[in-house]
Amino acid sequence: MQFDTWEEGMAFYKMYAHDVGFSVRIWTTHKDDHGVPVWKRFVCARKGWRKVAREEERIKPKRKFKLTRCGCEAMIGLKRQDDGKYVVARFVQSHTHQLISPSKRHLIKSNREVSSELRRKLLTCHKAMVGTFAAYHLLSVEKGGQQNVGCTKRDLQNSHRDFKRAIKGADGQIIVDIMR
Repeated sequence: MQFDTWEEGMAFYKMYAHDVGFSVRIWTTHKDDHGVPVWKRFVCARKGWRKVAREEERIKPKRKFKLTRCGCEAMIGLKRQDDGKYVVARFVQSHTHQLISPSKRHLIKSNREVSSELRRKLLTCHKAMVGTFAAYHLLSVEKGGQQNVGCTKRDLQNSHRDFKRAIKGADGQIIVDIMR
């Protein structure tokens, strides 16, 4: 296969991964002297192994996390050609783990996104003193189910937290600028 940009290749692989039932992440990028990617590899999110801390470093863990890496080798490698297009140079299809069932595919991390439409609706709900969980429930009813929203409740919470953090010190300046 051939793509005009590596972003198109990534979008294609994410769509393929969603249909099959696994999550995708960027593994490596090789760039030329001008900073243009020559090689781009996208892998299953379960590729590789997590680093295990040595015994003396295990004083107190910051937080518990689930071990999700299992050494899966599924991947796609895109190589830039002379004409500027990207071609699939390597493709490994086999997985070493169980794939996600169709009923849970909307929860795949690489396919979840809080769109600008959802952000606007969440902001409108917060202006009306409706909390994030209630706003998520409202969105899921409006869209016809949680699988059609495109993100999880936690994604909405994180998005609102990031929004509040971004405007934290800027509210007063915005008002001054408007008055000026």
